[in-house]
Amino acid sequence: MIGGGLLGLEAASGLLQRGLDVTVVHIQPHLMEQQLDAQAADLLRGELERRGLKFRMGAETSRLCGKQM
Repeated sequence: MIGGGLLGLEAASGLLQRGLDVTVVHIQPHLMEQQLDAQAADLLRGELERRGLKFRMGAETSRLCGKQM
């Protein structure tokens, strides 16, 4: 999932609940940087990791690969 804001995390959670392996790629150093400070974001990330989400923080998406329809 690209983006660690509210909508990206919600979508990632939904995919995880459907049995997919999900990694969130987020350009900022902590999740939901507009809503949370770093400490609160770390608590959120820890809980989401316990549920099975993985994270790549401070990372940019360089390309998307897949079949063109």
